[in-house]
Amino acid sequence: MTPRAPAPDFTGFSAEGLQFMRDLAANNTREWFEARKPAYIDTVQTPAVALVAALGARLQDLVPDVTVDTRTNGSGNLMRLHRDTRFSADKAGKTHVPMMFPVGGKKMDSPGFGLQITLDGVDCMAGVFGFDKGALARYRDAVAGDEHGPALVKAVDAVRKAGQPPPSTARASSAFRLATIPTTRAPNGCATAGCTRRSTDCRRTSRGLPGSSTC
Repeated sequence: MTPRAPAPDFTGFSAEGLQFMRDLAANNTREWFEARKPAYIDTVQTPAVALVAALGARLQDLVPDVTVDTRTNGSGNLMRLHRDTRFSADKAGKTHVPMMFPVGGKKMDSPGFGLQITLDGVDCMAGVFGFDKGALARYRDAVAGDEHGPALVKAVDAVRKAGQPPPSTARASSAFRLATIPTTRAPNGCATAGCTRRSTDCRRTSRGLPGSSTC
């Protein structure tokens, strides 16, 4: 169990902070950002750290092993604004404020909870980004099996149903969604009838519920 994080008052993001993110989206270069980094720290990063601590304390009430870490160098819950672009033609940074709360491990390797604040709203996430080889094999066996496979299909169907936005709204503010990378066939080594039948729901899900999965 990780130490309980302090929960300072989180009073929200100021109009200045939201405007900074809009301006960043319109001028998304490292040079523009570095010239205005103090404003980012004051109006975006500082309240984001307060949110990490406050939200982390609430999560630890529900799941005691949730890791809460307020460091801002990318090692904590708050994700770095600038990703590694050394080998990418796209040098742009993030224009949202993401944070991940892993359970019992590293952010990208363990199941957990996530939240990101964008210019359009707030997204909440739960799940895991991917599996190591052993966990992937166990997950595929569970998908193919009759003990857990039908429950996965039922959960996915429930999320899809809950994710339908009301007809009168342009954005489903409280809806769930599954963001998947479609597959055209069952994965290699997944030749059983159960796995083939469920291959549509056995995709790499990077966002949403019931969680991220790789198959």
